[in-house]
Amino acid sequence: MAKKQLARERRIRRSRSRWLQKALFALSKVEKDSEKLADLRGEKSLVRDVTIHGESFPLDAVTEAVGDAVHEWLEEERNLAASVRRRCDADPAFGYAILRCFTPVITQRLQATRLRVLDLYAPPAQAGRFEARP
Repeated sequence: MAKKQLARERRIRRSRSRWLQKALFALSKVEKDSEKLADLRGEKSLVRDVTIHGESFPLDAVTEAVGDAVHEWLEEERNLAASVRRRCDADPAFGYAILRCFTPVITQRLQATRLRVLDLYAPPAQAGRFEARP
């Protein structure tokens, strides 16, 4: 039961993170587009409101609220990471197990980054020739 609950909680945390990122991106896009529209019209600024479920809210207030939610989420993640680090310090076997779980993921991501950098900065004749090594 505990495993299922942890997996579900992990999925919810990931989903929450993605939606907060999307919300911040969308709000910044709205703000930039509003500024562009105001410039095109020769106006100083537009009244910027966001309608949520039929109610209108100032864009700045919504952006601030989403920003606060992001900061709150980041603090929760930091606390979770700190508790995992403390547990790893307290129990070397657990720390080693965590290391074994994450090392392949870290290696794969570093290798992918390396290949992207090689493709970006390689001479044109060699671009696209690099392959991932196991």
